[in-house]
Amino acid sequence: MKVTSIILLIVCMFSSSWSQTTSHDELVIKSIELRNYTLLEGMRDKFSAYMDRMIIPKQGELGGYLMNAFSLNNANDHYVWIRGFENMQTRSKFMKDFYYSDYWKQTAAECNSMLVDAYDVHLLKPLVIVGQAIDSTGGIKLGELKKPEGVTVATYYVTRNKRNDLIRLMASDYLDVLRKSGADVLTLLISETQENDYTRQHVYQDPSLLVMLTHYRDQRAYESSRKLIAQTTPAAVTRRLNDLLVSSDSQILFPLQH
Repeated sequence: MKVTSIILLIVCMFSSSWSQTTSHDELVIKSIELRNYTLLEGMRDKFSAYMDRMIIPKQGELGGYLMNAFSLNNANDHYVWIRGFENMQTRSKFMKDFYYSDYWKQTAAECNSMLVDAYDVHLLKPLVIVGQAIDSTGGIKLGELKKPEGVTVATYYVTRNKRNDLIRLMASDYLDVLRKSGADVLTLLISETQENDYTRQHVYQDPSLLVMLTHYRDQRAYESSRKLIAQTTPAAVTRRLNDLLVSSDSQILFPLQH
């Protein structure tokens, strides 16, 4: 085979692989699970490797896509991951296809042997805010949360039954404050209200919850952003937040290799 033919073949193979990956990342995700697992002490790296090798590829074949996986700051016994589906209907099919499969029956014992619990799971859907426009039906692209470097921060805002008021405050004022502080706002998530029809796995569907995922180049940039937010948030916005919120808790997440 001529050298030029070999080069063309390699280019075509690379282009095809790149195209498939890009196309995959362009899938629109409308249903999301934010999963925080507690592991046996010292098991995180082994569990992460097992997930990468045995669980995540098979789930992806069936329509349950890894959006990212993380270690939790100052908690070496946690594995946090985000799984996405095209919609609730494909999630329903996936749950049956995977968890009733012979493959899961063969792998479940080893997977579960490293876990203390896997019950901290929020069933969510993306909330897209552009200017004053708020959309909870459009979804986000699968690749939008795939940040291989830096830190991602998951902030859980629990309201006094005033989640819609909080969303409007985000749209009118607070998202702008965050972005000016250096935060890359990846997505907002609210609880999915459709019924979880796979009752063998518990999920939280809290109507008062808003989850925000933000990204920073490193933990120092995150800490600097927090200080700037405290200094630049208008007093009226701070008062409104305090009125709306019961709590606001953040988790600093570091990407795992996958």
